[in-house]
Amino acid sequence: MRRCSILSFIIALTLASLAGCSGSNPGPSSTSGSVSTAQPSNVSLDKKDYPVFINPDAGADPSVPAEQGGKGFTGEGWQTNTDFDLIGDPRAIKGGVFREYQAYFPGTLRVYGPESNVAAFAMVSSLTYEQLLSIHPSTLEYIPALATHWQISPDKLTYRYRIDPNAKFSDGMPVTAEDVVASWSFVMDKGLQEPMSQLVFSKFEKPVAESKYIVRVKSNVLNWRNFFYFSLSLPILPAHVLKDVDGARYLKDYNFKLMPGSGQYILKESDIVKGRSITMRRRPDYWADREPK
Repeated sequence: MRRCSILSFIIALTLASLAGCSGSNPGPSSTSGSVSTAQPSNVSLDKKDYPVFINPDAGADPSVPAEQGGKGFTGEGWQTNTDFDLIGDPRAIKGGVFREYQAYFPGTLRVYGPESNVAAFAMVSSLTYEQLLSIHPSTLEYIPALATHWQISPDKLTYRYRIDPNAKFSDGMPVTAEDVVASWSFVMDKGLQEPMSQLVFSKFEKPVAESKYIVRVKSNVLNWRNFFYFSLSLPILPAHVLKDVDGARYLKDYNFKLMPGSGQYILKESDIVKGRSITMRRRPDYWADREPK
């Protein structure tokens, strides 16, 4: 049991709309924690006015054909979900500061390894990294995240995902199928000292990148939870960083340093005051900023 520190732990988030689907201009940011309560006028509450895929081909590599998930991909023969209810209120005002108190400061901000499975890091991880799919909080339906479409084989053992060509990490690099392969390989590295996650992901064979945007993974055992686990429990990390980082080095060098993520927020080393506070900042260049997912 970790001993609680007497130092307060505050996560300050420069928040935008929790809905993430408002097309209105951001309101003024507040450093005092107060935000204007004035709501923008003429904001539609019709979910049809907030398409899930606004410009689906904008970031597509022109060398990748449509049948391999590239420009012109239609999704025929695939599953997706573009008719889910809005998550949050599109009238929400962007900006402001959200502060959360914790009774202790975490011993690490790593995704994996000793001491990483703590509640204090859950918010940091979920805002920094994304998974292939998400789940609607009200209906519990699968909805797109890094993947726009998915397939489940008739025998329920093989899953395919089509990565959104617009998805980008915070360092500007595109998210591709190779990042999914590298993320699985990384979590299976014994040097991570991550037996719980390895128990879960050992149920899968190594994923295969069929193209830049399509990745396939096969389960070793039949279990209804496997699609859920692979779709929602694997943080997608950048392959271009992982190629130089094994499990042992990660435990040594990334205690208070985060790899680039594709999520809405970023955490810089300069915004970590050990023993006191962590400040996460909303990315102005978040790739899915105008999408309701």
